[in-house]
Amino acid sequence: MQDIIQSDTTVFQAPSKPVLKSSMSRKIDWALLVQKLRSQSGMTSRDIAGNIGMTENKLTKIINESHEFREGDQALALLDAYLLYCGDNPPKIGDFE
Repeated sequence: MQDIIQSDTTVFQAPSKPVLKSSMSRKIDWALLVQKLRSQSGMTSRDIAGNIGMTENKLTKIINESHEFREGDQALALLDAYLLYCGDNPPKIGDFE
């Protein structure tokens, strides 16, 4: 909703708020992603979970699609926007110390 500011003879409309662009038209199928990663890497769910700092229980819930992985969707959307707008690799902890 845009605010309208009216002076004596001119009507001004406040600019609309910017919206982040994204190339993500659909969400990631996290269950399929993990299943394929297990198959191609030869790693177990426990190995994968340990390497990414997630509990095996949570990873199993994602695989079984009994848990909506919103934080994954949100992180991916943020990374996607960064790549679209900045065009370079995202900064990693320790890059600018």
